[in-house]
Order: sequence, then C-alpha cells, then structure tokens
Amino acid sequence: MSAKISKISDFFSVYKKRIKPPQRSVEKVFREVIREMIGIELDSSNVEYKVSTRNIILHTSGIIKTEIKKQKTTIIKEMSVVLPSDSVPTNII
Repeated sequence: MSAKISKISDFFSVYKKRIKPPQRSVEKVFREVIREMIGIELDSSNVEYKVSTRNIILHTSGIIKTEIKKQKTTIIKEMSVVLPSDSVPTNII
C-alpha cells in the first residue's frame, strides 16, 4: 500500500478561498500602501472600508483625497498583491 502524503497547506486551501479578511485588515493594508507610495501617514479614523460595496471612504482633507485619487488604480493594484481578489476595494471615495 502506498500512502499519499499531503501538505498541511492543502487542507487549509478551502478556508483560504472562503474566508475574507476583516474590514480592519483591508483598512490597514490601504494605509500601508498609501504610506509606502505617497508618504502620507493616515490615521485609522481617516479610512473606512465598506465590505458590502467594496469602497474605501476617506475622511481627510481635500488635498490628501486628490493626491490619493490621482493614483487610485496603482493603489488598488498594489492592494491586490496582498489581499484576495474578492476583498480588494473597487473604488476610493
């Protein structure tokens, strides 16, 4: 009899597909990407992620919003590297 040895990660692959990161995790990734790309440190109270609509809402000044929105596609692309595809925000408001 030959026993097939499976990797432990194979057992958890089902959960990786079903479980979505919590709202705070998406907000944290967003703030990290902004800090790395633009050099702006956002407070957690300045960023809100709506899971149902997959929108990130900014509660900051107009100048910062404009700077972030200019690079929206690049920011979302960078976030898709870290987050599962169904958890990546679709819009920044």
